[in-house]
Amino acid sequence: GAQLHRDIPEIAYVLGKEGGEIWTDFYAIPKDAPNKPAGYALLNYLMNPKVAVKEHLANGAPSTDARVNALLPKEVLDNPILYPAADLLKPLEFGAAATLTDPGRAELMARFKSA
Repeated sequence: GAQLHRDIPEIAYVLGKEGGEIWTDFYAIPKDAPNKPAGYALLNYLMNPKVAVKEHLANGAPSTDARVNALLPKEVLDNPILYPAADLLKPLEFGAAATLTDPGRAELMARFKSA
């Protein structure tokens, strides 16, 4: 959304009143990683707010870390494409969580993955 909005400023970002899916990226260390200490060192480095703010400014994605948000420029935090109003986010759900608890959604995801 952010890059597209920079390229085409008149584009709008719309969240349906009925809800939808929300997601975040995350980092993980596989349980069989050959060098777990290096993985933890990388994650600790990336989670440093002074490092993370650079990543978020470079990739144009919002941050979910309040420590990082405190370092972001006001114009980034005021961008409704990156940071929609809290009331617009209320009807959204994390898809993976819903898939685990909703049998219909789990079936749909299984069919999608097998296609």
